[in-house]
Amino acid sequence: KESIRDAISMHELPTHWHSDVLKEAELVSNKKKSAKYRRDLRNIPFATIDGQDAKDFDDAIYAEPIKDGSWKIMVAIADVSYYVEPASPLDHEALKRGNSVYFPNTVIPMLPVSLSNDLCSLRPNEDRLALAVEILINPKGKLSSFKFMRGLIASRARLTYKQVQDGIDGNYNETCTPVKAEIEN
Repeated sequence: KESIRDAISMHELPTHWHSDVLKEAELVSNKKKSAKYRRDLRNIPFATIDGQDAKDFDDAIYAEPIKDGSWKIMVAIADVSYYVEPASPLDHEALKRGNSVYFPNTVIPMLPVSLSNDLCSLRPNEDRLALAVEILINPKGKLSSFKFMRGLIASRARLTYKQVQDGIDGNYNETCTPVKAEIEN
């Protein structure tokens, strides 16, 4: 813990939130999600892949083989821009922080927890606003096409790196089987 405190101090990492930023985060937490002008992607079984201890799930993926050996890949990221107004105190603080900083057993988030771990976290089976891209890859592994969209998703699974690696390796043990079954539904 002392080495983490030293690193935070040495790099002058912000660890507290100004009251105006917290107030704004509270206000936007009450902002209703709007599916207006968004593509409904909730039927696509997106999954997040993060470390075992992750609390914020800001991106999700989906892939499926299609005709003639091509692949359709979709990547979605949480649409933070819906909640963070340009030039607002929350926007200025996020710009100043730049990104979340991860240490063993702790994180200094770029956004207040009400956003980073809730509204802007693609938690399984919860409707979330996202920016997405649909990518088509031809049988030779070359990009055929892509299109970006604003979407509404509900990821189906929260996977860990270990679960994914176990699946790739064909080791469907007790930690992989429930996740695999959930995705197949």
